[in-house]
Amino acid sequence: MAVLVTGASGFLGSHVLARLAASGTLALGLGRDAARCAALETAGHRIIRHDLSLPLDRALDLRLRRVERIIHCAALSAPFGRLADFEAANVAAMRNILDFATRQGISRFVHISSPSVCFAFRDQLDLAEDAALPDPVNHYARTKREAERLVLAAPAIHPVVLRPRGIYGAGDRALLP
Repeated sequence: MAVLVTGASGFLGSHVLARLAASGTLALGLGRDAARCAALETAGHRIIRHDLSLPLDRALDLRLRRVERIIHCAALSAPFGRLADFEAANVAAMRNILDFATRQGISRFVHISSPSVCFAFRDQLDLAEDAALPDPVNHYARTKREAERLVLAAPAIHPVVLRPRGIYGAGDRALLP
């Protein structure tokens, strides 16, 4: 069994990839940053360089045929930016990885989302999982919400959606520069 980690050239994805590999799990990384992908390969990880805003072609299907599970960490995470960039990185990427999963018959899917999808400019205590979501505060929240909607609606996918907050640690360049 192999696990595909998207966003492997990013902070969270690279840590997930390393943890899986250290546990003895066959882990394959998919990332778009050439320098970081090269560094991961040098460290002994199996990496495929691909921008998920573009569909995965049939040649990649063959290279990834052993994948049975996906951990989707790829995203553009920022408070500001162009809507088109967020749409490409968060929504188009989700569509493309779901298309791949469906073609390959992969049903186990972990989607790393964000608590930004339920952020409101007011206190929210004991928020239920199925609570109505407030209007998105920015492009990031809007596109992460749409990505959640897509994965939850995918008929052949059995997703787990996580909304971690404030991820930091060794190698972090955002929260603790």
